[in-house]
Amino acid sequence: MFFGLQALLLAFVVIGWLPRVLMDVGGVSRGEAGLLLGLLALLALPISLVVPALAARSGSQSGWIVGLGGCGLAGLLGLLLAPSFSPLLWTVLLGLGMSVFSLALTTIALRARTGQETAKLSGMAQGFGYLLAAAGPFLFGLLHDVTGGWTVPFLMLIGVLVVQIGVGALAGRPRYV
Repeated sequence: MFFGLQALLLAFVVIGWLPRVLMDVGGVSRGEAGLLLGLLALLALPISLVVPALAARSGSQSGWIVGLGGCGLAGLLGLLLAPSFSPLLWTVLLGLGMSVFSLALTTIALRARTGQETAKLSGMAQGFGYLLAAAGPFLFGLLHDVTGGWTVPFLMLIGVLVVQIGVGALAGRPRYV
C-alpha cells in the first residue's frame, strides 16, 4: 500500500500534472512550468541517493517516511492554498516529498531476511503498487474535468498523501514480514 500510494501520488500524478497546475493556478509560463518540473526531478535525485543509506542505518524508517511525507504535504497545501505565492517553494517541497520513492524500495529490502524473500516482497509490493498507482493520473484528471477546478483533485491528493504517511509509518517499523 505504501509503495502504491507514493507511486500514485508523487511519481504518476505530480510528474504528469504539475506543469498544467502550475500554469493554471501558479501563474507561471509554459517554459517556467517545464523548468520547475525539471527542478523537481533534479532535486529528488541526490536526496534519493542519500536518504535510503541514512534511513537504513536507523532501526526504523518511519521518521524519514513521515518527514518526507510532511514536505510533500506542505508542497500540496501550498499549491492548493497559495499557488502563486511561491511556485518554486511548492515545487521544492514536492521534490523533497518525491524522495520517498527510494525509501519505499529500501523499506521493502529491509523487511525481508533473505534475497529470495526480498524478491518476493518486492514483486508483490511493486506489482500491486503500480496497479494502484496507474489509476492516479486518470482520477486526478477526471476530478478536474468533473469539477472544472483543481481544488477537489488536490483534496484527493492530500487524502492519498495522509494515508501514504500513515501506512508508510507502519511499514517503516523495524520488523520482518
